[in-house]
Amino acid sequence: MQKLTILEKLHRLTLPPVLMTGVAVVTFIVETLLVDRKFAVFSGGFGQSKIIDAPGEWLCFLGGAVAMHALLFTMLYRILVWIHRKRPAGLLLRFNILCLAGAGFLGVLIGKFEVLSYFSDAVSFALIKSLGGGSIKQALLFGLYYGGFVVVGIGGAIAAYLVVLYWLAKRDPKLATIASPPVRWKQALITAVSVPALLYGANLSTDARYGNARYMAHNLAMTTLDQVTDFDRDGYSLFSSQIDDFPFNASRHPFALDIPNNGIDEDGVGGDLVIAPLPALMPTPQFKGARPNVIQVVFESMRGDVLGKRINGKPVAPNLEALAAGGSVRPAYSPVGFTAESVKAMFSGYTEPPFHSHSLFTDFKANGYRVGVFSGQAEHFGDIADALSSSDVADVFIDAEKLKDKRAYGHASLASVKLDERVLLDEFTARYGNAKMWTQPNFLYFNFQSAHFPYSHPGMKTLIEPNPIPRDEVGQANRAWVQSTYWNAVAQSDYALGLLIAELKQLGVYDNTILLVTGDHGEELFEHGFLGHGHILNRTQYQTVMVLSRPGYGGAAPIGLVDYRILVHHAVEGVPNPERAEPILLNIGALQAPGAIAMVDAHHEMTILHLDTKEVQIGENGSRIPMASVTGSAKRRVDQLITLWGRERWRHYLMHEAADKAGHGG
Repeated sequence: MQKLTILEKLHRLTLPPVLMTGVAVVTFIVETLLVDRKFAVFSGGFGQSKIIDAPGEWLCFLGGAVAMHALLFTMLYRILVWIHRKRPAGLLLRFNILCLAGAGFLGVLIGKFEVLSYFSDAVSFALIKSLGGGSIKQALLFGLYYGGFVVVGIGGAIAAYLVVLYWLAKRDPKLATIASPPVRWKQALITAVSVPALLYGANLSTDARYGNARYMAHNLAMTTLDQVTDFDRDGYSLFSSQIDDFPFNASRHPFALDIPNNGIDEDGVGGDLVIAPLPALMPTPQFKGARPNVIQVVFESMRGDVLGKRINGKPVAPNLEALAAGGSVRPAYSPVGFTAESVKAMFSGYTEPPFHSHSLFTDFKANGYRVGVFSGQAEHFGDIADALSSSDVADVFIDAEKLKDKRAYGHASLASVKLDERVLLDEFTARYGNAKMWTQPNFLYFNFQSAHFPYSHPGMKTLIEPNPIPRDEVGQANRAWVQSTYWNAVAQSDYALGLLIAELKQLGVYDNTILLVTGDHGEELFEHGFLGHGHILNRTQYQTVMVLSRPGYGGAAPIGLVDYRILVHHAVEGVPNPERAEPILLNIGALQAPGAIAMVDAHHEMTILHLDTKEVQIGENGSRIPMASVTGSAKRRVDQLITLWGRERWRHYLMHEAADKAGHGG
């Protein structure tokens, strides 16, 4: 047998089908590493509840992302072979497989994840605008300036490719190769039937669907099938994340607005929405008599079990506990478990209010108060300031966006920038450290950000944990270390609260000040294998605590953050706050199209409806039951939950429609 030369061996190892298979495998591995780094769909991580870890999920993953990646590269191979049909035997085909299929795919992939590293999943119009300081023109100039370097790099790569392509075209040898087999109609028919079937089956697993959607080939196939089967063009189809049960009726589809009392179940959940006419929006109050100062302090991610918490025998929040001892304490729940919507709810009294809504800021301004904002976060991120009109009416407006040079981190997106509490207190002292500033009543808002993930920043006090965990070591294996680091961050915010109270007392205004301290939501610290908030409907992630410096407003039954606005009105006027008449509504994601909804009753009992799978849980740890199988008292609870959600969606629609007509709907 004749011995093969090195060149002949290399030629056989790089036969176009073998080479394309290798390129497909390498690109899939790279994409998987990037997907898991960004979305943690296999390893889990902060803010990740959808993990591919069960056998059925792996099967759906193989039938979705893996199969579609293989199909994409098979199609690319056939296209390249067809393009090179006059010269299918040389280096030119191999070169183009590496460049167009391999490097091209990786270039698009890396570009996609580079964008996501700045903008997360969705590049919003408001976010792009905020990059330019509120100016679209400046934002575009900003993008063009930095994008110019990218364009130069791409241009250089294309030029190098064309030079090598020209050189190979002149010298490409006629080497033996295996041409791509012709496409036969039976193969095309099998592919046309099997691909939709595979994707439809893979779409049935929530976790696998979430993971598969992060892969380009799968997303391309699903987008195509989604458009093809959206027969009534209502945005939902046989392949959307929520399958359309009425594919030929544009007025009925998942998350369609259920119009009350019309006899039609537009969204397919729980029948027609039957509700009484909604009350008018809460009016701006006219405070009578003495007008005390009011200060509302928000601790980022403060859990509901903070009071009485001890770490190594040390109290986490001694100042908050002292305030609670002389005032009122109430468990409280965020409506959505994320900061922006939580802050909007607590100041406006509504879930997802439109731009320029009435809020506590406008209430106090209308009553002759000076308004001040001292926030460790960027108040324009998530449209907080725009929705609450806080920057419009504030006499003093300090936030992390304004004090860029004093941020805890030098480089960060608006979603994660923060100021140390001591920076805020210095700004407070500079503007309110004179007794003359208190001859007029003041309404102040402080936002303390220390307990924002990763729960530490340079210069943070080590009151509980002497060695805060480095970000790259955060994980389930270091659960206890993560928890002590988190509680140390809460302790820093509590320390700042103590400094604020001491200064108010020194100024002689504390006794005439109502102080409300709360969190915006809770935080899970790997108790159920999860780190973060707003992704799983449970007390750990959604519950916080409300502490008011005045007695008479506490109780064991929970309230919602949406109740704070009325509660503060009552506290100012010195009148009792009525008990909540109905459960508190919670949801994952946007109110109009959430992944799941829940209600919390007076005994903290949760009723959860998973809208993606139409399954019910009675109790946060209860088993999932198909909605169609629920009967008796459980069904009555589910019906009440659906009615609460439908009513809030209808209220949301009416508020935003009115705002749009007024010309300031955002």
